[in-house]
Amino acid sequence: MSTSIVKCRTQAQITPLGVDCETPMFSWQMAASRTGAKQSAYRIIVSKDKTMTPIIWDSNIVKSYIQHTALTADCTKLEPSTRYYWKVFVWDEENMMHESEVTWFETGLMGKDASVWNNAQWIGSPKQTTNTACLYSYQMNVDFKTDIGNKAGIVLSARNKDNYVLFDVDMDNRTLMIYEYCDNAWDGSTKEGHIPTVTILGSKVGYIISKDAVSEGLEHDWNKISITVNNRELSVSINNVTIIQKEADLMPNAGFFVPRRGCLFSIGFKQLGSTAYYDNLVISDPKTNTVFQNESFSDESGIFSVLGSCNDGILTVKNQFELACPVPAINLLGTFHANPSKKIASARLYATARGSYRVKVNGIDADGSFFAPGFTDYRLRIFYQTYDVTNLLHEGENQLLATVGKGYYNGYCGYSGPMKYGEQNSFMGRMIVTYTDGSKDELVTDNSWLFTDKGAVVDSDYLDGENYDARLLPKDLSHIDNSDKRWKACGVLPWPSKPVPTNGTFTNPVKFELTAQEGPSAVIERVLTPISMHEIPTGHFVYDLGQNMVGTVRLHLKGERGLSIKLRYGEMSYANGEIYIKNIRSAANTDTYTFSGDENGETFVPSFTSHGFRYVEITGNGCELSDISCVTSLEGLVLCNTPNTTGSFECSDPLVNQLQSNIQWGQRGNSLLVYTDCPQRNERMGWTGDAQVFAPTAAFNMDVQSFMNKWLLDVRDGQLMYNRQGAVPDTAPLGGDNRPAGCAGWQMLL
Repeated sequence: MSTSIVKCRTQAQITPLGVDCETPMFSWQMAASRTGAKQSAYRIIVSKDKTMTPIIWDSNIVKSYIQHTALTADCTKLEPSTRYYWKVFVWDEENMMHESEVTWFETGLMGKDASVWNNAQWIGSPKQTTNTACLYSYQMNVDFKTDIGNKAGIVLSARNKDNYVLFDVDMDNRTLMIYEYCDNAWDGSTKEGHIPTVTILGSKVGYIISKDAVSEGLEHDWNKISITVNNRELSVSINNVTIIQKEADLMPNAGFFVPRRGCLFSIGFKQLGSTAYYDNLVISDPKTNTVFQNESFSDESGIFSVLGSCNDGILTVKNQFELACPVPAINLLGTFHANPSKKIASARLYATARGSYRVKVNGIDADGSFFAPGFTDYRLRIFYQTYDVTNLLHEGENQLLATVGKGYYNGYCGYSGPMKYGEQNSFMGRMIVTYTDGSKDELVTDNSWLFTDKGAVVDSDYLDGENYDARLLPKDLSHIDNSDKRWKACGVLPWPSKPVPTNGTFTNPVKFELTAQEGPSAVIERVLTPISMHEIPTGHFVYDLGQNMVGTVRLHLKGERGLSIKLRYGEMSYANGEIYIKNIRSAANTDTYTFSGDENGETFVPSFTSHGFRYVEITGNGCELSDISCVTSLEGLVLCNTPNTTGSFECSDPLVNQLQSNIQWGQRGNSLLVYTDCPQRNERMGWTGDAQVFAPTAAFNMDVQSFMNKWLLDVRDGQLMYNRQGAVPDTAPLGGDNRPAGCAGWQMLL
């Protein structure tokens, strides 16, 4: 009869990196082939050497059937960034001793404030940034020039190339026309499908450009246009002469439970079949006088250079229609030189961000997880992650590239809107490299790092989607040319301020905490392949994955440079197979991808957003696809934080079995970042009522212990930040929707 000691865990995880707890919890299981086997006693020993000598902590023999215990305070204080080994001896009911294999855990920085980061700083853009998807007050100033027979097509409020507002400046006829282009995807029907519309905004005959604004004979000289939007109110001037004076209700109405319209989003110039010239482009917030971009097109380093061709300080846009977000994702680049006379034994990267981030070392992802640093109440707590990057470093120069998108930090969060936690994205990191002789080198984020906002992730939002332009990728990710003019000195941002509660003020001082990640990361749990693909309506190619899932997709693509496609996601379809997306409500639920034209093919995995879907619709972005040959394959990547199944159920009734499958898929989809009640629409919050009802079933189906431990920390933080005499908020982390007085069913979590 065999007996073995298995599933030895620290803090409910197997061999975890970055444990910050001073008294971590150890647990194990006894597996035996005989009936009635049980534990009668245990002993745990801990060492800094895998040979288990010397022993730094010994629990001694403890008579107990309980298969978990915590490191006690009599242990030598755990050191930061150190690997500890442990094993457990178990005595069974017959007093036979069995021992586990040696396992390990590794400590993190062992602190909650700046003191453990060795002077690492939060770094980001040197300019003030914001979320353009919620900026309803903005101004665009630009010099423009057209030749006879050409118009200037200025695009604002562009979600993509099928949804935008066009300011059509016709200097031949001295008129300004304003149009809204909309693909009306939310109004799909089984009879007519998606019917794009073009609607005239404001005057049906156009606005006159007077001779006071542009003198006769100077129509095709350089002129300056200023467009100011204040919610739906619009003002336009040319050469400081008013063309439209604060006309109310002219810009598109945002609507209710439909994708947002009218805010800044992205800008561009639409010159299909025509040519225009632009210079001195400034995007700003007139209410705060904040300038987000100021571009003179002296070279191609600025983000708006993608809108045309830069020559002699002028942007020429000829037969083109391109878009650029004025405040895209940020990219930070750091350089580390390994000591050439020493051999690297280990390297750990401790990293975090205000926003959602991904980090590459010499062009390779630090790991395969998604949505770091996770979702917490960022006012009070942000997690940092620990990466083993030993095998990613090499002799000589090494590069670390961090890309930070909005995430929940300043993206949309629940019904309550965006920027609940902050406005400026930033990144912080500390890499410790240990050589075989025991010496160490470090790289920390500081003002020596470089910054660019001209990167492939043009824009992203966890709820709305990701816009990706592969033409903006560095030529060689494994060694980025940091002499490229797009790379400039980064900005250094302050440490997070003292937390301010949602209600009232704190009686006692409360400090912001930067702590090691609790619980597992979001990872790919499985990969689904389509069971069918059909075209409905014309130019809309709908892939059916055969299962409602939550996550993202992986596309393998091949197409000409500049081709752009649009992806939408739906849980259901109409009877004719057309994708149905009205239930997604105001989450735009749309990704776009612009091809680099790589002859070897290219891959797109939207990594700063997630979707709930069975169907994926691919269309042209600003164009019509005659076929889908540009997509060589599509896969659905199921993402969740609880990938390990622990329980199962099967019976003779197929309907009951299907019910159990539905329960498991529902749990899988709602266990991404936090326990949610709906992982697809404009909500995705950690509703406490839903979790407290489902927790017993969740624990039967999947290994949820560490995920639940993390979420209960969110609940405790929510109680603190809610600041209503210990009341539990409706959601944890706190940040989305909460009834002022709470609600009994949700308060019953405790």
